[in-house]
Amino acid sequence: MKKQSVVTVFLLAAVTIFSLAGVSEAAKQTVRLAGIFPPDYYVMKAYYKMVDKIKNRTKGELDIKIFPSNQLGSYDQAFQEVMRGTIEMMGNYATSRFNKKFEIASYPGMVTGFADVAKLIARDSPYHTFLKDAYKECGVVYIGSFVDALMGCAISKRKNVTAPYDTKSKGLVARVAAVEAWRKWYGAMGYQVATVPFAEVFSSMQTGIIDCDTGAGPEAAYATLKDVMGSYIQYNNVFAVNDFIISKSLWDSLDEKTQKIIYEAFDEVVASELNDAENSHKEYIDKMQKAGIKVLTPKPEEQKAMIDIAKKQIWPQFYGVVSKEILDRIEKCLAK
Repeated sequence: MKKQSVVTVFLLAAVTIFSLAGVSEAAKQTVRLAGIFPPDYYVMKAYYKMVDKIKNRTKGELDIKIFPSNQLGSYDQAFQEVMRGTIEMMGNYATSRFNKKFEIASYPGMVTGFADVAKLIARDSPYHTFLKDAYKECGVVYIGSFVDALMGCAISKRKNVTAPYDTKSKGLVARVAAVEAWRKWYGAMGYQVATVPFAEVFSSMQTGIIDCDTGAGPEAAYATLKDVMGSYIQYNNVFAVNDFIISKSLWDSLDEKTQKIIYEAFDEVVASELNDAENSHKEYIDKMQKAGIKVLTPKPEEQKAMIDIAKKQIWPQFYGVVSKEILDRIEKCLAK
């Protein structure tokens, strides 16, 4: 009897241990985060820092694997997968293809520099609230935005611009990304707008198909277009951000403690990422100048005139999507 009791106890203990181990393993989640940029770009570095914080604070129960450089597909392909829940997380570039309200993420004239961008993407800003609701309409959870860049215009060595900050015809064909607000603003600034895939920009500038590109900040422009770029125009009011989003199915499966950890990890990294973005901007403007690339910077009165063009000519065209009331609240927030 004693031997049978001992065996029974041993078996029960073994079953309990394996059951607990099974529960522990089941609690661990390995998920994927799709990234647009290469791993050494400051935006992706911010994601790596954030992911490390989340893994440490969840004691490895939420293990996020980052796939940079569009390894899981282009940003529009990956976004569709996040909506379906087949990719759990991504750093997204919001496009109006999925929700017209995403145009707000690229409005020209909303900012005049990095200080404004910091106010814009703050968690308590009306911009953040509007974007969060827009993502919710797509069935996606928006955590917040990292700063990509203040965009400029890289001009071919073959061309010169004498009046970059007025609305006179530039006599230049500009490649502008498929963002309606950007295209309308650059058109209002006197450019002839063209559509060219980013991968073809260098060869298109080299062969004269286009004269300039408006789709990159200083670091990306220097890295990809240095050999064909003769000048670079800083506009400082056209910006790009990268949104950290999570599939609703994953988010709903997480407990409140883990959700809080994610928010806190993101918030802790976003300030340093903004600083990295601004430092990169300054560093690569300096590199351009040292490489003999002419850099043009607007005077305050020129900056104001360009912002007025955006507010008076471009914003009203989108009031049916982003109301004047919302934009007034955002302006009030930025004025603080």
